[in-house]
Parts: sequence; C-alpha cells; structure tokens
Amino acid sequence: MNPQNPPPPGWQPPPYPQQPPQPYPQPPQYAQPPVPAGQPIIFPFHKGAKGALNIAGGLLVLLVVTIPISIWIFVRTSIGRIEIAGSQLVARGLFTKRWDLTKVRRLGVLSVPVYARGIGGALARRKVGGNHAIHLCTMDDRKKKSSIVVSMYERYPDIINQVSMMTRLPVEELKMGAFGAKWPE
Repeated sequence: MNPQNPPPPGWQPPPYPQQPPQPYPQPPQYAQPPVPAGQPIIFPFHKGAKGALNIAGGLLVLLVVTIPISIWIFVRTSIGRIEIAGSQLVARGLFTKRWDLTKVRRLGVLSVPVYARGIGGALARRKVGGNHAIHLCTMDDRKKKSSIVVSMYERYPDIINQVSMMTRLPVEELKMGAFGAKWPE
C-alpha cells in the first residue's frame, strides 16, 4: 500500500487460498539400528570434536617445532571413534583405550563442567559438545579405574546404554573428587 494513495473505504485485500496443514517433518531417528552379530558398533567423533582438534593441530603448525605433534593430532582425529565388538570396547581418540567389558564391575557417569574462558574454553566446549564433559567411568575386578570422555563421540547416550546393557550393570552418578571421579561407597 502506498501511503500517498490510501485504499478506498471498505476495501479489503483478496483472501488468500486456504492450504491444508503441512505435515511437520519428523526428526531423524538417532537410535542405533540393529547390528548383525559379529559386526562392531561404531561411534565416530562428532563434528565439533573433529573441528576443535583440527584447530588445535593447525595452531601447533604455527610453531614450527611442533609440526610432528600437529601431524599426529591430524591423523588421530581422522580415525577417532569408539568401536564396541563382542565384549571389547576400543576408544580411539588422541590415545587408544581398550576395555574388556567382562571384567567391568562398576559403571558410572561423571559430568565435568568446562570453566575455561577465551579461545581455549571455546575449543574445549566445542570438543565436548557443550558446557559439560561427560565421562564414562569403569572399575574392573582388580579395582582399577578408567574413564573415557564419551561426549566427544556421536550419540554418546547410546554408547552408555550399550555398555550398560552388555555389562548388565546400573549406571551410577559420580561426583568429582580431588583426583578424579569419586565413587560412592
């Protein structure tokens, strides 16, 4: 409408044709599809973790002396994933951890807040996918404790559920202690 030429009195815009309501698109299903026996279940790094580690590797390239370390970070980022096959869990991140799930006696989840600020804090939050890093912690039959930062991987709640189902153990809520996860007595 032009303010200099107002519409005549009683004028109404033509009615818009009525359209039937459109179906709302369904979100993708994140549940793990059934995997045939003998096939490993794979959970790769999520995009934020890959990006944060690649940025850290790129920053290490700027210091010429640390180029070998940055190459190592780039290679490990490209193969980062968790594989669950049989009774084994293999976590490939910057380092590799192997768990024999038949020896696990306790299972817990620890949420560690990311307090850092600046570029380091932004990279840490991007790497763990939020303001809290979620650790999957275990204690084996010899009371040895181990943990993996599972929030770096895609569908990390499925990882926790899968490990809990395979070990037939309840998932305990852990608290942060002076030297890592504090297990309830």
